[in-house]
Amino acid sequence: MAYNPLIPQPTNKIKISQAQLLENFTQILNVFQANHSPFNGGTPGRHINAVFVNQTANVPPIPIDTPTLADEFALYAKTSALTGFIELFTRRSNNGTIFGITEANLIANGGYARTSSGLLLQWGTDVANATIAPFNPVTKQITTAYPNAFIGIWFTVKTVAGDPNTQLQLINIVNDNQTYQVFAGQRTAVNVDANVSYNWLSIGF
Repeated sequence: MAYNPLIPQPTNKIKISQAQLLENFTQILNVFQANHSPFNGGTPGRHINAVFVNQTANVPPIPIDTPTLADEFALYAKTSALTGFIELFTRRSNNGTIFGITEANLIANGGYARTSSGLLLQWGTDVANATIAPFNPVTKQITTAYPNAFIGIWFTVKTVAGDPNTQLQLINIVNDNQTYQVFAGQRTAVNVDANVSYNWLSIGF
């Protein structure tokens, strides 16, 4: 059986609708005890667990990111653009800042770490072809585009064999929050066309 919101009717007698009333109470109890301590348990009002439905599956006009008023704070689940998994997010009052609280980190080459302030660090390795002339920037991308702002990127160059003067220079960060341009070269003519391997660390939010 299922919960019946139309019970009791004004003309119903208790002896007629008793079974339906008891069924409604049973349905309410079953729903409550799915993630709460029992009504008659020793820890009233406590949760056993909390399960959040993926808001990404919402159909407009229901928003994916839960709206908040001036005196509200939201906690909800949606599919993360960073991890591709369902993660927990918070949203501050007045439809404020959205922060992924379970997108913590991926410790691997091409990984990331999110700080408690909302900053996202990403890192990885890449290769750029070195050239002295003509000046020829190389276009590269970090692993995942930043949703709001790409603040900066830093490099540690792996020296080309036979040339201790290998260098890598940041030319530009493109406004798609993922792409950057670098110029790779050596200050001497040794191994002019060699590939320059480098580690990179970027920060954004």
